[in-house]
Amino acid sequence: FSTAVERLKKMVHFGLFHRLSDSWRLMEHTFCWTMGYQNYRPDKEIIGYNAIKNKLYPGLAADAINEAEVSRIWNKLKERNRLDLALMEEAERIFDERMDQMKREKENGVLCNFLRKVEVRCEGDDEDVS
Repeated sequence: FSTAVERLKKMVHFGLFHRLSDSWRLMEHTFCWTMGYQNYRPDKEIIGYNAIKNKLYPGLAADAINEAEVSRIWNKLKERNRLDLALMEEAERIFDERMDQMKREKENGVLCNFLRKVEVRCEGDDEDVS
C-alpha cells in the first residue's frame, strides 16, 4: 500500500474518472496544453453504490429496490477491496491538494506549471498607454 501511495505522489499527473472535468483542467495546467473543455460527466449511476443498485435492479422505481440487499453487497465489496478503497481515498486527497495548488497558482498569475516544475506566466505591461 505505501509503495502505491508513493508512486501516486511521484506521478506528474493522474486523473480520477468520477472527476473527469477536474482531471482535464489539471492536466492542461500540468502540461501547458489547451484541450478545450469537455462537457462529458461520468454518469453517477455507474459509480459505487448506485452501480450495484442499477446492476441488480435495472430500470426499477426506487420503491421496488431492496436497499438492504444492495447495502449487503456493497459492504461485502468494500470489505474485500479495502486496500483499493484506501488507495482511492489517498488519491482523492493528493488530487485535491493539486487542484488547490493549481487554483492558488492561477490566482497568482500562473498560466500553467509545466510538469509541476516550471511556472509559466504572462506578465502584463504596467505602463499607461492612454
